[in-house]
Amino acid sequence: MRFVALPPLLLLILGAVLLVYSLIPSESIVGNLVLENGTYEIVKCQSTMILQANGSLCVDLRDMRLREVSRGSSINELVSFPLLEVRGSSLELIVSNYDAVWSRGYYFSDGGSLIPVERGEWNLSASSDGQITLYEIEGYDEVGGDLVRSDGPIRVACDSVSDRTYLILYNPSQEPLRVRVLADHDINVYSLSISIGLILAALLVRRYSYAIGSGRGAFTGAGLYPHS
Repeated sequence: MRFVALPPLLLLILGAVLLVYSLIPSESIVGNLVLENGTYEIVKCQSTMILQANGSLCVDLRDMRLREVSRGSSINELVSFPLLEVRGSSLELIVSNYDAVWSRGYYFSDGGSLIPVERGEWNLSASSDGQITLYEIEGYDEVGGDLVRSDGPIRVACDSVSDRTYLILYNPSQEPLRVRVLADHDINVYSLSISIGLILAALLVRRYSYAIGSGRGAFTGAGLYPHS
């Protein structure tokens, strides 16, 4: 009889443990970033984001639509609204529009992104010791998200925004800025569903075992002995 009662008890305990786990808020690390002066980091907005920085950090929410134009260690393209994603330690950039020419060099600790100019018509040349991916920004719309800034971390609620919404992080200072990005998950829906299923299964197994043990059969009215 004790052996019969053991399976539903184990299922009930496992379901209860998973239920408690699913209701505990959890944080996952999205990235540990280094932003050099004048550079960006672009992070997809998901759940509730927590930003921890060791200095002044500019944060913007944008609904972005990007089209890849070119990639390689050296590129030369005509673009309207460029975004450069750099995976290297240095970048030499030249942007020209008719007779106006603008050039600058950048140095990175862990790569980064650049939006060097506003929308227009630009001849862009860039070279790096690593990989460059050039995108054309086809959409760059403001998003009215819930952004809470205090003396500590910055919290951004992303639950009500579209899947094209990104956090645009910018370093306005002259010194490198270290930013830790976390995603705060309120409820683990997957674990919650499994835990409820296990608890229901434990109750059904217990009821079935009780019916067998009491001699009433698995179903109501089904006896173990035939009538004479």
